[in-house]
Amino acid sequence: MKKINIISDSLQGTTHRENQDGVLIIDEGDYLLCFIFDGVSRSVNPSKAVETVKNYIQSEYRLFINAETHDLRNLMYSAEKILWESEWRGALTTYAALGFLREDTCNIFFSNLGDSRIYLLYEDRLQKITRDHTLYPGSNILTKCLGTGRLSEDDFLQEKLNTDSIGILLATDGFYSILENEQDTFFHVLREENCSNLKRMIRDLLQGKNYDDASYIFLKTV
Repeated sequence: MKKINIISDSLQGTTHRENQDGVLIIDEGDYLLCFIFDGVSRSVNPSKAVETVKNYIQSEYRLFINAETHDLRNLMYSAEKILWESEWRGALTTYAALGFLREDTCNIFFSNLGDSRIYLLYEDRLQKITRDHTLYPGSNILTKCLGTGRLSEDDFLQEKLNTDSIGILLATDGFYSILENEQDTFFHVLREENCSNLKRMIRDLLQGKNYDDASYIFLKTV
Protein backbone atom coordinates (compact mmCIF):
# COMPACT_ATOMS: atom_id res chain seq x y z
CA MET A 1 0.00 0.00 0.00
CA LYS A 2 1.39 3.39 -0.97
CA LYS A 3 1.29 6.29 1.45
CA ILE A 4 -0.58 9.30 0.04
CA ASN A 5 0.06 12.95 0.89
CA ILE A 6 -2.85 15.30 0.13
CA ILE A 7 -2.23 18.91 -0.86
CA SER A 8 -5.10 21.21 -1.84
CA ASP A 9 -5.81 24.91 -2.24
CA SER A 10 -8.26 27.31 -3.85
CA LEU A 11 -7.26 30.80 -4.99
CA GLN A 12 -9.80 33.45 -5.89
CA GLY A 13 -9.42 34.74 -9.44
CA THR A 14 -7.99 38.22 -9.79
CA THR A 15 -11.05 39.30 -11.81
CA HIS A 16 -13.62 37.75 -9.44
CA ARG A 17 -15.43 39.31 -6.47
CA GLU A 18 -15.74 35.90 -4.81
CA ASN A 19 -14.26 32.45 -5.19
CA GLN A 20 -16.81 30.33 -7.08
CA ASP A 21 -14.79 27.11 -6.89
CA GLY A 22 -15.08 24.37 -4.30
CA VAL A 23 -12.93 21.54 -2.95
CA LEU A 24 -14.16 18.51 -1.01
CA ILE A 25 -12.02 15.69 0.44
CA ILE A 26 -13.64 12.76 2.24
CA ASP A 27 -11.27 10.42 4.06
CA GLU A 28 -13.04 7.37 5.44
CA GLY A 29 -9.85 5.63 6.49
CA ASP A 30 -10.26 2.63 4.22
CA TYR A 31 -11.07 4.76 1.16
CA LEU A 32 -10.55 8.31 -0.06
CA LEU A 33 -12.83 10.54 -2.18
CA CYS A 34 -11.84 13.84 -3.79
CA PHE A 35 -14.05 16.39 -5.55
CA ILE A 36 -13.41 19.76 -7.18
CA PHE A 37 -16.11 22.12 -8.44
CA ASP A 38 -16.08 25.20 -10.65
CA GLY A 39 -19.20 27.35 -10.46
CA VAL A 40 -20.17 28.54 -13.94
CA SER A 41 -19.82 32.33 -13.88
CA ARG A 42 -22.48 33.02 -16.49
CA SER A 43 -25.14 31.29 -14.36
CA VAL A 44 -27.01 32.85 -11.46
CA ASN A 45 -25.41 32.22 -8.04
CA PRO A 46 -22.71 29.76 -9.17
CA SER A 47 -21.24 29.60 -5.68
CA LYS A 48 -24.64 28.35 -4.44
CA ALA A 49 -24.49 25.55 -7.00
CA VAL A 50 -21.16 24.46 -5.56
CA GLU A 51 -22.40 24.76 -1.98
CA THR A 52 -25.60 22.81 -2.69
CA VAL A 53 -23.78 19.94 -4.41
CA LYS A 54 -21.05 19.78 -1.75
CA ASN A 55 -23.62 19.66 1.05
CA TYR A 56 -25.56 16.90 -0.71
CA ILE A 57 -22.45 14.80 -1.27
CA GLN A 58 -21.30 15.20 2.33
CA SER A 59 -24.67 14.04 3.69
CA GLU A 60 -25.48 11.26 1.21
CA TYR A 61 -22.27 9.82 -0.27
CA ARG A 62 -22.43 6.67 1.86
CA LEU A 63 -25.56 5.60 -0.04
CA PHE A 64 -23.42 5.31 -3.16
CA ILE A 65 -19.83 4.77 -2.07
CA ASN A 66 -18.25 2.53 0.55
CA ALA A 67 -15.50 -0.07 0.76
CA GLU A 68 -17.43 -2.42 -1.57
CA THR A 69 -19.48 -0.09 -3.79
CA HIS A 70 -18.03 2.78 -5.84
CA ASP A 71 -20.92 4.46 -7.65
CA LEU A 72 -19.72 8.00 -8.40
CA ARG A 73 -21.91 8.05 -11.49
CA ASN A 74 -25.22 7.85 -9.65
CA LEU A 75 -23.99 9.98 -6.76
CA MET A 76 -23.37 12.85 -9.18
CA TYR A 77 -26.55 12.19 -11.17
CA SER A 78 -28.47 12.45 -7.90
CA ALA A 79 -26.60 15.67 -7.09
CA GLU A 80 -27.72 17.04 -10.47
CA LYS A 81 -31.36 16.35 -9.61
CA ILE A 82 -30.99 17.86 -6.13
CA LEU A 83 -29.45 21.04 -7.56
CA TRP A 84 -32.15 21.38 -10.22
CA GLU A 85 -34.91 20.93 -7.64
CA SER A 86 -33.34 23.32 -5.13
CA GLU A 87 -34.05 27.01 -4.62
CA TRP A 88 -30.97 27.70 -6.72
CA ARG A 89 -32.41 26.39 -9.99
CA GLY A 90 -30.31 27.77 -12.83
CA ALA A 91 -27.09 27.79 -10.80
CA LEU A 92 -24.45 25.68 -12.57
CA THR A 93 -21.17 23.97 -11.71
CA THR A 94 -18.68 21.57 -13.24
CA TYR A 95 -17.01 18.80 -11.27
CA ALA A 96 -14.24 16.24 -11.30
CA ALA A 97 -14.30 13.40 -8.77
CA LEU A 98 -11.97 10.54 -7.93
CA GLY A 99 -11.73 7.77 -5.37
CA PHE A 100 -9.74 4.68 -4.40
CA LEU A 101 -9.34 2.16 -1.61
CA ARG A 102 -6.41 2.87 0.72
CA GLU A 103 -5.28 -0.76 0.41
CA ASP A 104 -5.35 -0.59 -3.40
CA THR A 105 -4.22 2.90 -4.42
CA CYS A 106 -3.28 1.77 -7.93
CA ASN A 107 -6.94 1.18 -8.89
CA ILE A 108 -8.83 4.46 -9.14
CA PHE A 109 -12.37 5.31 -10.19
CA PHE A 110 -13.29 8.75 -11.48
CA SER A 111 -15.94 10.90 -13.14
CA ASN A 112 -16.23 14.44 -14.47
CA LEU A 113 -18.67 16.82 -16.11
CA GLY A 114 -17.77 20.11 -17.75
CA ASP A 115 -14.16 21.22 -18.01
CA SER A 116 -12.73 20.36 -14.59
CA ARG A 117 -9.92 17.87 -15.13
CA ILE A 118 -7.90 15.01 -13.65
CA TYR A 119 -4.24 14.44 -14.52
CA LEU A 120 -1.87 11.61 -13.65
CA LEU A 121 1.74 12.41 -12.83
CA TYR A 122 4.39 9.93 -13.95
CA GLU A 123 8.16 10.10 -13.71
CA ASP A 124 8.37 11.36 -17.29
CA ARG A 125 5.04 13.07 -18.04
CA LEU A 126 1.77 14.61 -16.89
CA GLN A 127 -1.23 12.94 -18.55
CA LYS A 128 -4.84 14.19 -18.68
CA ILE A 129 -7.32 11.32 -18.24
CA THR A 130 -10.65 13.19 -18.38
CA ARG A 131 -12.49 14.60 -21.39
CA ASP A 132 -13.74 18.18 -21.43
CA HIS A 133 -17.42 18.70 -22.20
CA THR A 134 -16.99 21.84 -24.28
CA LEU A 135 -18.16 23.00 -27.70
CA TYR A 136 -14.72 22.28 -29.17
CA PRO A 137 -11.22 21.72 -27.70
CA GLY A 138 -10.09 24.88 -25.96
CA SER A 139 -13.58 26.41 -25.95
CA ASN A 140 -14.98 27.93 -22.75
CA ILE A 141 -18.53 27.07 -23.82
CA LEU A 142 -19.71 24.06 -21.84
CA THR A 143 -21.95 21.40 -23.36
CA LYS A 144 -22.58 19.66 -20.02
CA CYS A 145 -22.49 20.71 -16.37
CA LEU A 146 -24.47 20.17 -13.18
CA GLY A 147 -27.70 22.11 -12.74
CA THR A 148 -29.10 22.29 -16.27
CA GLY A 149 -32.03 19.96 -15.61
CA ARG A 150 -31.50 18.46 -19.06
CA LEU A 151 -29.13 15.62 -18.19
CA SER A 152 -29.95 11.93 -18.03
CA GLU A 153 -28.14 9.13 -16.23
CA ASP A 154 -26.37 8.34 -19.51
CA ASP A 155 -24.63 11.74 -19.39
CA PHE A 156 -22.77 10.66 -16.26
CA LEU A 157 -19.81 8.39 -16.93
CA GLN A 158 -17.59 6.59 -14.46
CA GLU A 159 -14.27 5.11 -15.46
CA LYS A 160 -11.78 2.82 -13.76
CA LEU A 161 -8.05 2.79 -14.25
CA ASN A 162 -5.12 0.81 -12.94
CA THR A 163 -2.16 3.17 -12.73
CA ASP A 164 1.41 3.23 -11.44
CA SER A 165 1.44 7.04 -11.40
CA ILE A 166 3.33 8.89 -8.66
CA GLY A 167 0.66 11.56 -8.28
CA ILE A 168 -2.91 12.52 -9.18
CA LEU A 169 -4.03 16.09 -9.81
CA LEU A 170 -7.64 17.35 -9.88
CA ALA A 171 -7.83 20.91 -11.18
CA THR A 172 -10.29 23.59 -12.26
CA ASP A 173 -9.67 25.61 -15.41
CA GLY A 174 -8.20 28.57 -13.52
CA PHE A 175 -5.42 26.23 -12.42
CA TYR A 176 -4.77 24.15 -15.52
CA SER A 177 -4.91 27.12 -17.92
CA ILE A 178 -1.67 28.22 -16.24
CA LEU A 179 -0.33 24.67 -15.97
CA GLU A 180 -0.81 24.05 -19.70
CA ASN A 181 1.26 27.15 -20.52
CA GLU A 182 4.02 26.27 -18.05
CA GLN A 183 4.05 22.48 -18.15
CA ASP A 184 7.80 22.04 -17.63
CA THR A 185 7.79 24.25 -14.53
CA PHE A 186 4.73 22.56 -13.03
CA PHE A 187 6.09 19.11 -13.85
CA HIS A 188 9.28 19.91 -11.95
CA VAL A 189 7.39 21.35 -8.95
CA LEU A 190 4.87 18.48 -8.73
CA ARG A 191 7.77 16.04 -8.52
CA GLU A 192 9.20 17.91 -5.51
CA GLU A 193 10.00 15.33 -2.84
CA ASN A 194 9.47 17.64 0.12
CA CYS A 195 5.67 17.66 0.28
CA SER A 196 5.64 20.32 3.01
CA ASN A 197 6.93 22.83 0.44
CA LEU A 198 4.57 21.86 -2.36
CA LYS A 199 1.58 24.00 -1.44
CA ARG A 200 3.73 27.13 -1.18
CA MET A 201 5.54 26.35 -4.43
CA ILE A 202 2.29 25.78 -6.31
CA ARG A 203 0.77 28.96 -4.89
CA ASP A 204 3.83 30.91 -6.03
CA LEU A 205 3.25 29.64 -9.58
CA LEU A 206 -0.41 30.70 -9.55
CA GLN A 207 -0.42 33.92 -7.55
CA GLY A 208 -1.36 36.94 -9.63
CA LYS A 209 -1.70 34.91 -12.84
CA ASN A 210 -5.04 33.23 -12.14
CA TYR A 211 -7.65 35.54 -13.64
CA ASP A 212 -10.16 32.77 -12.94
CA ASP A 213 -10.53 30.92 -9.62
CA ALA A 214 -7.83 28.24 -9.40
CA SER A 215 -8.47 25.14 -7.29
CA TYR A 216 -6.72 21.80 -7.06
CA ILE A 217 -6.24 18.63 -5.08
CA PHE A 218 -2.89 16.91 -5.51
CA LEU A 219 -2.42 13.36 -4.25
CA LYS A 220 1.26 12.47 -4.14
CA THR A 221 2.61 9.02 -3.36
CA VAL A 222 5.58 8.84 -1.01
